[in-house]
Amino acid sequence: QQAMQLVEISGNVTFPGIYPLMIGGEAKDLIIAAGGLLESAYVKQAEITRIVASDGSKIEHLRFDLESAMKGELQSNITLQSKDSINVFAIPNWQENVKVELKG
Repeated sequence: QQAMQLVEISGNVTFPGIYPLMIGGEAKDLIIAAGGLLESAYVKQAEITRIVASDGSKIEHLRFDLESAMKGELQSNITLQSKDSINVFAIPNWQENVKVELKG
């Protein structure tokens, strides 16, 4: 029997983690399954790490435009393979809960 096909998502999404791969599942589907993007997500570029050789000796990094993938545009919305891992980067210099103090 075939092992369950799994994909992973990390970085600036609501629920990072490992998810079952849907048949024909695309980058957008996994991001939605992970609860969507955080406000801090960098939408211009995300990266898929893919194991090319079955023994895990060769990996490739596929960069794609996250914003257009989320709109369902085909050239950016990469169809995932088992063991693919999406990394959603943070906006450069993004700081959460920045406190600004104004003194008169």
